[in-house]
Formats: sequence, C-alpha cells, structure tokens
Amino acid sequence: MARSHDIIVFAQFSADWCGYCKKQMPVMQEFHTEDGSWLWVLVDSDHTSIKKQYHISGIPVTICFRNGREVDRIVGFKDAGSLRTFIDTHRR
Repeated sequence: MARSHDIIVFAQFSADWCGYCKKQMPVMQEFHTEDGSWLWVLVDSDHTSIKKQYHISGIPVTICFRNGREVDRIVGFKDAGSLRTFIDTHRR
C-alpha cells in the first residue's frame, strides 16, 4: 500500500459553464476508474482566490501534484491520448 505522501494527485481546474471541461471530465474519470493508484479531483476555477493561487488564466487546466507540490500541468482541452500520456508520465 502506498503511503499518503506517495500519492499522485491530478487536479482538473474547470467550471460548470466550460464545454471543453465537460468533454474532458469523463475521460479523466474513466482513466481513474481503470487505475486507482492516483487521485483525481475537480476544482471549481470560478473562485478567484484559487485561480490566483495556481495561476490559472484559462481552462481546462490539469495539474499533477506529487508530495503536495506541482510537478507539471497541461493547459486547454486535450484528447484521450494526450491525457493518457500525461497521466502515465507522472504516475510512475
């Protein structure tokens, strides 16, 4: 069993009104269901303080956190292949 500090978190910054965010959400959910070795969270980026804290200027944005620190991010809508590559690169 992985210790909690070894858990990788993929945070998807999105908003209810964002069409691309809605298209990307089921893909992330499917990948997470297939492989539960990482955590996936949705973050409502309509909150100004969150956007400022993580320097979000457009959505969707998916940020990978390891040990509580940002290690990488992808900005904008990504197809399933690009998301899979991003996840696979960081979940090892």
